[in-house]
Amino acid sequence: MPVQTGKMTVFWVKVAKPHFKTAFAVLMDMVLHSRLDPEEVEKEREVIQEELRMTYDSPSYRVDLLIDEAMWPNPNNGARRGGTLET
Repeated sequence: MPVQTGKMTVFWVKVAKPHFKTAFAVLMDMVLHSRLDPEEVEKEREVIQEELRMTYDSPSYRVDLLIDEAMWPNPNNGARRGGTLET
């Protein structure tokens, strides 16, 4: 099950002990041998950019971004969750 926190995506499974090795192998295969279709990546990039445009139109969201950037000038701490239109 994927969980997105804004800074990272976490995948986890809940299985009975006898199935742990299989579940772990599946997760490791997903991490080590992921297949990212370039066309699907581009589609998702367009979706994210549209979401960013919508949130940038929200005054309260813009204020939150500016506060985060002021409080945490280090890009690793104050980075925008969805990135920027440029990135």
